[in-house]
Amino acid sequence: MSTRRLSKRFTDFTDFTLTRVLGEGGMGTVYAGWLHGAAGFQKLVAIKILLERFSEDPDFIDKLVTEAKLMANLVHTNIVQIYRLGVVEGNYYILMEYINGATLSELIDRHVEMNLQVRLDIGLFIVSRVCGALDYAHRRLAPDGTPLKIVHRDICPNNIMITVEGVVKLTDFGVSKNDILKDEEEGEVVVGKLSYMSPEQADFRLTDHRSDLYSLGIVMYELLTGENPFITSADEKTPNLTSVVLGKTVRGSFKKPREINPGLSPEVERIILKAMEKDVDRRYQTAADMGFDIERCLSKSGFKPGDATMAAYLREICPDLPNRGDCPVTPWEGSKRYQTTDKASKENLEETKAL
Repeated sequence: MSTRRLSKRFTDFTDFTLTRVLGEGGMGTVYAGWLHGAAGFQKLVAIKILLERFSEDPDFIDKLVTEAKLMANLVHTNIVQIYRLGVVEGNYYILMEYINGATLSELIDRHVEMNLQVRLDIGLFIVSRVCGALDYAHRRLAPDGTPLKIVHRDICPNNIMITVEGVVKLTDFGVSKNDILKDEEEGEVVVGKLSYMSPEQADFRLTDHRSDLYSLGIVMYELLTGENPFITSADEKTPNLTSVVLGKTVRGSFKKPREINPGLSPEVERIILKAMEKDVDRRYQTAADMGFDIERCLSKSGFKPGDATMAAYLREICPDLPNRGDCPVTPWEGSKRYQTTDKASKENLEETKAL
């Protein structure tokens, strides 16, 4: 269905209008739009709409509903806010916070294009803010006071955004799980982005919040070295790419960060390697612990960047950003950078264990 026809349908039956496409994926499209109210009230929002062919598929609807229910009650500065879950003539949608900024994937790619390393204090600042968002989500309680035990399961650069004001935002809880909305397929399927999975994800084992910390360790590794630890441009040409990358992940086979970026301090490398411990019991046990070590490292180095510093750095690296008005809100399939699978069956990937 064309954007114009879809916009008319939603304008006729809702209190918002669609204005333009922000991002497209295999399961849905994200639009910019205006939420309208009394006396000329209007608010710029993002609207994620499930494609019509998936609106009758219970699995895809469940994914959308799960994401909306989880994120609706995650009220945190560093988490993209959800305002509403709805359906219009069979089209399910999520009304959410509009983000004017860049994805972390875009920021990393820009540095690669310019042959630059991300400034250390900026990289540490970004990861520390994601730690804050994850700590909040991991500790979230259900209405009856029991722990929800939320696991994001898709921490990657494309699901981390930075606004033009310098605020870091975690988004896309679409493949997350918790103790109320359980994933009955876990252990039989692998979910998340191929090169950002924890060993337990890649090995079809059950996950907990520490899996997110491993994935964040990969993000920190890539952010501060410019390279993903488990996939290279050469790997992308390999016919059995999925098996190769999952095999490396399960074995914990990767170069140490300082081999790629000798300018990193031993302390920063230690944080990355602790987050990426193959043994979950030797890994950081909470996002707060990881965030504390990062902030202590920043303090010892004499750096203490804030949102204003982050905003200025973003303008320096992406000078076109403030002028382009809109930024793609995270597409459902992620960016093309090192993100090649969201879900795969166990039987199709059994050869991984033999690698």
